[in-house]
Amino acid sequence: MLTLLLTCMLTLAFNILPVRASGTVYIRPDGTVEGTDKIRRDGEVYTFTDNIYDSIMVERDNIVVDGAGYTVQGARNGDGIGLYHRHNVTIKNTKVINFAEGIYLYRSSNNTLANNAASNNVFGMILSSSSNNTLDGNAASNNVEGIDLSSSSNNVLVGNIASPNHMFGINLVYSSNNVFVGNIASSTGYGDGIRLYSSSNNVFVVNTVSNNIYGIYLGLSSNNTFFHNSFIDNIRFQVSTRYSASVWDDGYPSGGNYWSDHVTVDERYGVEQNKRGSDGIVDEPYVIDEYNRDNYPLVEPWSPRPPPPLEDLEELIETIKSWNLPEGTENSLTSKLEETIHLLNQTNENGAIHKLVDLINEAEALRDKIEDWHADYLISEAQRIIDLIKG
Repeated sequence: MLTLLLTCMLTLAFNILPVRASGTVYIRPDGTVEGTDKIRRDGEVYTFTDNIYDSIMVERDNIVVDGAGYTVQGARNGDGIGLYHRHNVTIKNTKVINFAEGIYLYRSSNNTLANNAASNNVFGMILSSSSNNTLDGNAASNNVEGIDLSSSSNNVLVGNIASPNHMFGINLVYSSNNVFVGNIASSTGYGDGIRLYSSSNNVFVVNTVSNNIYGIYLGLSSNNTFFHNSFIDNIRFQVSTRYSASVWDDGYPSGGNYWSDHVTVDERYGVEQNKRGSDGIVDEPYVIDEYNRDNYPLVEPWSPRPPPPLEDLEELIETIKSWNLPEGTENSLTSKLEETIHLLNQTNENGAIHKLVDLINEAEALRDKIEDWHADYLISEAQRIIDLIKG
């Protein structure tokens, strides 16, 4: 592993771009800016007006640093942007190139990194002994490691692209209780999309891990939770575990993960798997090893379903009641809609659709007892709601 790391670093060294050194830039505790005239201050917002060719050290809390699309560029050492013991700082819209650590948080909490891009660094973004931070919509590419969490907890990473990187897309070491949602992670063939070492109680949801040697590698890392992720075409193993046992699904009917190398037979409806009908879940569990299995693997990569049209159904019930139909007719129609709502609340979409089809058939049969436009409206609305349920 050490040889591989050194090889990666030497390879990246040839990509160093020429820089114009200007000395470290400081945002001091009193709010003043030292070392550059390329940062404009407006209250607690600090905005770049041009590229900066050295490190930036943030020494003030409760501020926003807006790179405005400009670049912080270094000479392969130090931090691009450093936050040490900082709180409630936002770093956004900044490109960070050619540092040891592109953006480095040390013993810092309640900070936000948003829409930044870190490339050609050793570590794109690193959190060390830092908690309760948010990384949202950042890109970390062509680093040895894209995003690294070391001894860090209770952070949230949403919608980041840690791809491609030379060794690890996302790396966790001695880190716990972090949440990863909607991230993309990959390496360029040397290593892992996501690596966990001695890291537990983390949650990974709707992430995509593709085209790595190892999709996810877990070493001494148990009690993590993975569901609705997509593991696609990872070369040796989609997941490799070493003395690690985790949870790989969210139960039925929510389901587990999508595995590109798993069979896609889907013939069941219902948790007991004894009724035919597609439910988007593969019949056979995906077995990683004797301690790790996805009991409800997905047929396709997960995508959010639209919310059930409960409000539409409730409005249709109120509309029917406003027509002053005979009591028996009104009760027959509204009861079908109430049963539809109950079935949707039980996530029984097929049953709800069948109940709406019954409503359509009843509306047709009632044309001699109710106005034609009432029947037409019921049929049109019921079909529209069926289409919403089907997505």
